[in-house]
Amino acid sequence: DKEAIFAYGHSLGGGVAIYVSAINPQDIAGVITDNTFTCIEDMMDINITLNTHPPKICSMQDAIYPKWTPYVHVKFLLRNHWPSIAHVEGLPSALLFLCGNLDGMVPPWMSHKLFEAAKGTSCKEFKSFPGGSHEDTWLQPGYFDTIKLFVNKVLRKEGKLIEKGKATK
Repeated sequence: DKEAIFAYGHSLGGGVAIYVSAINPQDIAGVITDNTFTCIEDMMDINITLNTHPPKICSMQDAIYPKWTPYVHVKFLLRNHWPSIAHVEGLPSALLFLCGNLDGMVPPWMSHKLFEAAKGTSCKEFKSFPGGSHEDTWLQPGYFDTIKLFVNKVLRKEGKLIEKGKATK
């Protein structure tokens, strides 16, 4: 059923889900992102010191790379920007942003910023998981219940419900 399609993506996959929804808004009922970044340029501006608990996110200049590292100076070479922040602004689809507060890869503020930028939808939700990191937010209590409640809410709004895993009218 085309009217019951939800795009889901984790990390870079969230950027893909947002992009697919932006170019096909008529085909997507909702978008669910999990620890997704605002854009590649924002990711290049940070450096993450992994294997620390809680994760430590630093500016590139203060991090483990020396100030002369050319990485921050090559943004002009980017061909894939994945500007989720720009695409999410006008999305009419329902949006659910899932965020692990201990994400040491994609800073949680990026999910918050995406949520705040989503002005084109009348249905958006944000759920943070205090114990969730980049790779295990899906294991946190309530993760799948949050998704199920969101999907049911959107489908009810469109005159559909979920019964035993199937969308019906």
